[in-house]
Amino acid sequence: MAAHPEVPTRESSNGTASPLDRHTSPVADTERRTGRAVAAMVLGIISIPTAIIWFVGVPLGILAIVLGNIALTDARRNGYVNTGQAKAGIWCGIAGIVLAIAIIAVIAATNSN
Repeated sequence: MAAHPEVPTRESSNGTASPLDRHTSPVADTERRTGRAVAAMVLGIISIPTAIIWFVGVPLGILAIVLGNIALTDARRNGYVNTGQAKAGIWCGIAGIVLAIAIIAVIAATNSN
């Protein structure tokens, strides 16, 4: 199978094909990506707003950090290209945990009086 398959051209009424009809169709994305990086990013993003409920936000943040680190290791070993998503998952997971700790500290400070 060829990388750029033949595309049939459409003839216009005067017998010449339009320049738009002469291009080949786009080829599928051939870069390798890992699903762990995507999962880390999604969990990290979700951990930020759920930090209000600390027992939900903290585990999601921890999962995001762990999956992000595994995805970065996989990327180095297997040549995956979506390391940015893994790094975003790690940073968002850290932000979710820090935000949850800050909310817990604020609640503890207001309840101590």
